[in-house]
Parts: sequence; structure tokens; C-alpha cells
Amino acid sequence: MIFKKSHINFSIFLSTAIILFIFSIGCTEKSYEVSHNSEMLICFGHSSDWSVFIRWLLGIGAFVIVTLLISLFWNRRLVRQIDERGLVENELKISLEKLNIIVEKYRVLFESFPIGVSVTDKEGNIIEANPESELLLGISTSKHSSRKIDGKEWKIIRPDGTLMPPEEYASVRAIKTQQLVENAEMGIVKGEEDTTWINVHAAPIPLEGYGVIITYHDITKRKFVEQELADNQTRLDRNQQLTQTRLDLVEYARNHNLDELLTKVLDDVVSMVESPIGFYHFVEEDQNSISLQQWSTRTLNEFCKMGGKGLHYPISKAGVWVDCVIQKKPVVHNDYKSLPHKRGLPEGHAEVIRELVVPVIRQGSVCAILGVGNKKENYTEKDVDTISFLADVTWQIVEQKQAEEALVKAKEVAEAATRAKSDFLANMSHEIRTPMNVIIGMSRLIRETPLNEEQREYADIVFNSSEILLSLIEDILDFSKIEAGKVELEHVNFDLKELIDRITEILKIKVSEKGLTLSSYISSDVPRFLKGDPNRLRQVILNLMNNAVKFTDKGEITISIEVENNNGNSISYTNQESNHANNRYNSLSVISFSVTDTGIGIPNERLDRMFQPFSQADASTTRKYGGTGLGLVISKRLVEFMGGTISVESEYGKGSRFQFTACFEKCEEAVYIPESVSPERKTSDPSELAGLHLIMAEDNEFNQILVLKMLGKIGIIVDVVSNGIEATEAVRKNSYDAVLMDIQMPEMDGFEAARIIRCEQPHIPIIAMTANVTPKDRADCVAAGMDGYISKPIDPEKLCDLLKRHIKKPLSDSQTLQSITNLSQANLSQNLSSPQSDSRAVFDKQEFLNRISGNEIVMRQLLDIVTKNLPDYINTLKTAADSDDINGVIIQAHNIKGFAANCSAHRLRDASYQIELAAKSNNMEKVKLLMNDIEQEGNKLLSLIQVDVIR
Repeated sequence: MIFKKSHINFSIFLSTAIILFIFSIGCTEKSYEVSHNSEMLICFGHSSDWSVFIRWLLGIGAFVIVTLLISLFWNRRLVRQIDERGLVENELKISLEKLNIIVEKYRVLFESFPIGVSVTDKEGNIIEANPESELLLGISTSKHSSRKIDGKEWKIIRPDGTLMPPEEYASVRAIKTQQLVENAEMGIVKGEEDTTWINVHAAPIPLEGYGVIITYHDITKRKFVEQELADNQTRLDRNQQLTQTRLDLVEYARNHNLDELLTKVLDDVVSMVESPIGFYHFVEEDQNSISLQQWSTRTLNEFCKMGGKGLHYPISKAGVWVDCVIQKKPVVHNDYKSLPHKRGLPEGHAEVIRELVVPVIRQGSVCAILGVGNKKENYTEKDVDTISFLADVTWQIVEQKQAEEALVKAKEVAEAATRAKSDFLANMSHEIRTPMNVIIGMSRLIRETPLNEEQREYADIVFNSSEILLSLIEDILDFSKIEAGKVELEHVNFDLKELIDRITEILKIKVSEKGLTLSSYISSDVPRFLKGDPNRLRQVILNLMNNAVKFTDKGEITISIEVENNNGNSISYTNQESNHANNRYNSLSVISFSVTDTGIGIPNERLDRMFQPFSQADASTTRKYGGTGLGLVISKRLVEFMGGTISVESEYGKGSRFQFTACFEKCEEAVYIPESVSPERKTSDPSELAGLHLIMAEDNEFNQILVLKMLGKIGIIVDVVSNGIEATEAVRKNSYDAVLMDIQMPEMDGFEAARIIRCEQPHIPIIAMTANVTPKDRADCVAAGMDGYISKPIDPEKLCDLLKRHIKKPLSDSQTLQSITNLSQANLSQNLSSPQSDSRAVFDKQEFLNRISGNEIVMRQLLDIVTKNLPDYINTLKTAADSDDINGVIIQAHNIKGFAANCSAHRLRDASYQIELAAKSNNMEKVKLLMNDIEQEGNKLLSLIQVDVIR
């Protein structure tokens, strides 16, 4: 308002001044007119004078009014402008006050901002920085404000640790590109180990004279965590790599020797730590020397020309590379050349620049060292950890490998010893049984001659003593076989009741001689027909019952049989036996056998020794009753082989009870009764065999004489040869009713001779005479084409029984017998033209069963072999025929002929024989025509086996 009033007053003053100025001018003019014109002054009082005055007065008034109007208009406009200016000034004042507040806020915010902030001009000079910058960068704000953004006060590094040039700084890039730069990470190195990591944003400032505003905050902790995570991941990856390497080495060691293993270890090690040199040494137990085991492949190929495995170094004379043995810790030499105590390297050794050697320590002693050398960069703790781990792993594998190799060697030695022992036992069995066969046989012959009473007594003593000696020898051999793990169990069907009846029949004479009572009891729920090993069961029962008879002077002996457990488990079979077997065998039975006597009994303190080798109740028992003390041990082992247990209960002076269990399969019928459990069967009339003509292959002269005497007494003619070659030649030249074949003979054994004879003479019976009667021996005899076997010492009655069984139609006229039972090559070729048409001509099941003593299990096993192999045999023959390979046709046709003859497949045998004859005549066209016949006969045989036999 003051401003407005001053302006108004000024306007009034100006107007008054103008009026007075005009009036003064008028008065002046009027005086001038009065002085110059007196007439007018004289008549001033007249009317004409007043009009002039009024006219001037009106003019002056009009002027004044106009002036006042103009002044009022001007003053009003001026007032309005003054008001407007006042408002602007007031608003400006308010704006200034607000701006001052904003500036203060900006200053407070800028100075208290928790991140560093810097502002630059367009030249990159820092013109302002907040206090946080001082904390982050470690310099004062004033000093920071005096530096440029590309200054070199600090060492700036990238995230990967390399030096960052100024042109990569975020602020420099923002100024140059005038674009926002975000999340740029950089490390400020303030000391050897003091690095501050910051995250930088740089934004251009769009103002004249300004450059960029830079914000940055500390991410050192985050980078530390990230580095820890990265280090952990690296360690995890390295551990995984090392673990995988260990697994690979373990797997590699399975199929490679120690040298190959160490080579792979070193190749892996030098690759992992990027070293061209790698070596592995063993440290001797005395810790005084080391022996080189292996170099890495690259070392040998590129660097070291020294020798390989076996070099020895005394530790006292070796260089610094064995310091790890002395110090028992890893040793790193990153500047090998500067070492004052290094020694000269051996000739041919690579130059050493750097090396890392680690020891393997077990129980305080160094066992081995693993070293690497000449890495381009210094070896680190990481390298030490890696090498130490692999060195330790390698030694574990080396120890295992050495143990395995030692075990293999020990196993080889043990197997060699076992083989030697088995061979020794087999030879001993053969050598002992051979003279025993002669002694027992001759004693039997002597007893059958006219003797006086004294001579007969001596002959009986010799005969009985030889029987006892043979029993002892068999116990020792059985025990040795059990100890060597050579016992094999049969798995055949048998009649339990018949087996027990025959055992009691055998013991009746001994029991009656001592005035004892023998009884047997079989529970009604015990299956009569079982599947197992009747021979071993018989051996155990006879052993226990013989002991009962031996140690019982009065009273009775009882054998009781009951069912221990019947769990009803079903039994499954495979191959061609399955359908037939599943219909007959449906469960397992655990049978309990007990033998009770009223004999001398066993003292309690001796019971725990009864099943120990070579042990009896006391020494007096041995002196009085004899025996080796092996019977119960053998029985115990056999029972365990049969899945059972054995125990004894006894009261001294009152008797004993031996009880054992064994596992068997139940079956509906028994199709096999082993010959060894049969009582001594006597031929109805041995004279029926008179006139037979046999060939005997036997290399022992005494056995030759014995058999000649035995069979000669009943009128059998025997030709004698000493080996298999002579036997095959004799059969080719003469017609025999049967062949008696020893197994162990020089030049050609009995198996090979039997195979040759069977191929050439399909029908002639071949009976093995062997001291070995294990299931394998019997199977080998059958596989060789033999019809039967008899164990040594030879029982003449059993031999006659075998001859009668296998020679189908024994006649008194040997010539007639020969013409029926033997078929020469000429007769064979004549009969081939008219083969039989019935199924027996395709496969004579009964003949085949007779050849294998009626053993259907063996028959099925052999026919299973036929089913599997016959197609291959025929295909091989067909291939030879198609390629016109005459020798191949002859050999394969001959093989099929023998194959067919062994299994009584007559038509197939005849067809193969025809092809063999055609090939020998070089008539390949006929061979190819006959191939259709042999394929048809083969298919017929296989069909009949499947439909008729296996069913």
C-alpha cells in the first residue's frame, strides 16, 4: 500500500504542477498584452475583457479535467501493476523459502545417504561427494572431491580378479555414452589382502556443466558369501571328481595288474594338477630306501629317460624330493633351483623346476610316496589336498590288489595242492584197490579149492583181514575226499523200505553170530519213495549199525525212522525234466533216523569227542574193538551234506542212541535202486554164461590173472590186453560178447577206448572195471558209451550178474551167441538197406535203459543233451556236405553215428553210417541225397524224445 500511495501522490503533484505551469504562462502573456496594448487594460473592466478571462479559465479547466482524467486512468493502471508485482514478489519469496527447504533436505539426504554418491562435471572431475564415500573409499570428502573418476589412487580389479582399466569404469562409460550404467561390480584393492567390492550405478546429468552422478554401495560381504559358495561348489566338484576317480580306479583295478593301475593313477594325477611329471615309489619297511614303481606315461615319453620299475634309492643319499619321508608330511618346492641342499639328479632324469611330493602313512610308517613336478604355476594347497587324497586311495587299492594277488597265488598253491591231493587220492585208491582186489579175489578162490581144516582157517583169516583192511582204506579215502570238498551227492529215486530191508539183511549174519536181536521201525507217515543219495544214506546207517553191533554183546539193536518235519514246500524243475518231475515230486521231507543199542555206552566226558577225527571213547576201546575213529566223522559230514544234523545220547554201561536227520524229496514211485545197496545177488545158474567170449583191457597182471581165474571157473573165455589201443584193435579183429574195460591204463585210457568201440560196434556191451565209483565217475562211464560198471575189488558174483544183464541172450553155444549179439561192419551194411519201421528203430528206449542200468534220471539227462546238440551236429554235417568237404562229412557222420548208437537211435545211426560210406567212396552226390534222410531221422528222434520219453 505504501508503494501505491506514493505513486498517487506523485500523480496529483504532477497534475498541479502542470496547471500552475499553464497558469503562469497565461499571466505572463497577459502582462505582456497590457503593457503593449493599453487599450485593453483601460477597458479591462468592460465585458469584453471578462469573456477572454472566462475563455482562458475554461481552457485551463478543460485542460485540468483532461489531465485529471488521464492521471486517474494512469494511476489506476499503475495501481494494478503495482498489485500484480506485489503478488509476484510474494510468491517469489515463498518459492525461495521452499527452495531453501528443498536444498536443506537435499543436503541432509546427500550427506546422510547410506551409499556413496559422487557428482562430476562433464570433464569427469568430481565436484561433490557425500561422507559415505569417505567411509567406503577411506579418504576424506575434500580429497575425494579433488580427484578425477579415472584417477589411479587405487588398484581397481574386475570380478575375476584381473586389473580393470579406467575405460571400463562405470562413470567413464556413462560420460562417454550418455547412457545409464547399472550394476557394475569392481573391487578396490587397498592393501595386499584388503579389497572392498562395490556395486556402481552411473547416470548422466542433463545440465550444462555437469557430467554424471555416481552411486555405489558396499557388496564385500555378498562377494565373500558368493566366493564361499563358489569355493564350496569347487570343493564339491573336486570331491565328486576325486570320488569318481576313486571309483574308476577301483573298477579299473579289477581287470588290470598293479603296474597298469599305477600308470593310470599317475596319468590321472598329472592331468588333474596340470603337471607333466608324475612318479610313484614304495618305501621299504626299514624306512631307509625307496623303490620306483612307475612313471606317468607322459614322463616316460617326453621327459625322463631313466629306467622303470625296480630302481632303488637310499633315502640318505636321495635328494630333497624324499624330504616327505623324513618329515612325514607333504613337501612343496615351488623354486627347486634355489634350494641350497638339493642334490644332483640321476642321469636321464628330467630337469626339475617345481615339485610336490606327498607321503602315504600307515601306523606311523611311510608306505609310499606320490609326486608330481614342473607345473607352470606354483603348487597350491588345493594341489596338495588332491595329490594326498589320490595317494591314499591308490595305496588302499594297492594293498587290496596285493592282497588279491597274494590270495590268488595262495589259491593257486592251494588248488595245486588240492589237485595233487586229489590226484594222489585217486592214484592211491587205484593202487591200493588193485592189490586188494588180487588179495581178496585170490583168498576167495583159495577158499573154493579143496582145503584141510587148518588151511581153510588160514584162508578165512586172510579173507576177513583183507575185508577189514579194505573197509579201513575206504574210510580213510572217504575222509580225505570230504576234507578236500570232493564229495558229490546223487539225486535219484529210491525205495526207503527196500533200502532198510537190504541193510538189515546184510547185518543178519553178524547179529545172529553175537546172539543179538535186530529190529526196524518205519513210521506210517514216512514216505516210502524218496529222492536223494541212497548210497550215502546207506553208508551212514550201516556205519551206525555196524558200530552198534560191534559195541553190543547182548540185547538188541533197533533202527527207527520217523518224519522230523514236512513243510510241504513245492519243488520246481526246468528244461525237459520239468513237466514229468512236477507230476511226481511235490514236497520236501526231513526224515529222522535213530539207531539204538544196549551196548557198552559212552562216558559223559567222552561224548563231545565222538565226532572228532581219529577219536573213540578211550584207548581201550581201540585195542579191544579196533577201528580208526573215522566212521562217525564221515557220517557227520555226510549227514550235513544231506542237509541234516547228527547227535548222540548215551549212558555208560547201558547203551547208546545215535540220531540224525536228512532232507529228501518225496516221489510217487522209485525208478532207481542203486546197485551198491543191493544185497549180494547170485545168478540163478552161473553156468548159463559158459561159452561167452570176452575181451578184458587191464594193465595190472595180477588183476588179469584174478579175472581169468574167476571167469574161467564158470567157462567164460577171456582175451587179455594191456591198454585201450590193443582193446580197440582186438574188437575190430574179433567178435566178442562183451568188453571188460579198466579205466586207468597207459597209452589210451578206458574212456577213449570205449568211445571208439561204441562208434564202431554199437551193440557190444562194455563194462567198466574201476576203483572210482563216484557219481561223476559213473556219469563219465555212461558218457563214454559204457553199459555198466563194477568197482574193485571185483565180486565175481556181481560181475556175472552184470554180464547176464547186459548180454541179452546168453546161450551155451558161444558161436550162436556171438552171431546174435555182435554185428560186424559187413552185417551192419547189409542191415542198413532194410531199416526197421517201428518206433523202436527210431529210439529203443528199453535198450538204452538197459545200457544205463535202468536209471531214468540219467536217461533224461543224456536225452536232454541229445535234444540240445543233435541239431547242431546235423547242421555241421550239412555245411560240410554243401561245401564238398569230404573229410568234414566223414568225421561228422562218424560222430553222429556214434552219438546215435550210444542212445540206441538205430535209424539215425544207420542213416549217418550210409553217409559215412558214401563220403568214403567220394560220392558227394549221394551224400547230398542222403542228407534229407538224416534230417528226417533226426527230427523223428527229437519228436519221439519229446512226446514219448519226456512225457
